[in-house]
Amino acid sequence: MSIEAITFRADSEFIEAIRERAKQLGVSVNVVIANMLAPVLGRTRGTPSASRPRNDLMRFCGCLKNVDAEAMRKAQKDFETIDEEMWK
Repeated sequence: MSIEAITFRADSEFIEAIRERAKQLGVSVNVVIANMLAPVLGRTRGTPSASRPRNDLMRFCGCLKNVDAEAMRKAQKDFETIDEEMWK
């Protein structure tokens, strides 16, 4: 299967919404658009390597509200600290 390029035209608000979603998920605009179109085309995911079944947490990406995400970051803050005594 080869990868090909197409041109996609839409109004600036739509394009900005796609860019913002890509930024939130930490993926490219191409991945966002491909994954949006995948269900319409009967595919699991939009990118060829992702059309195979996955066993990861990708389905949870982008599902937290900003308030929840901030609470999660605060709750996980302790995990950033290394206890030097524990590793001796």
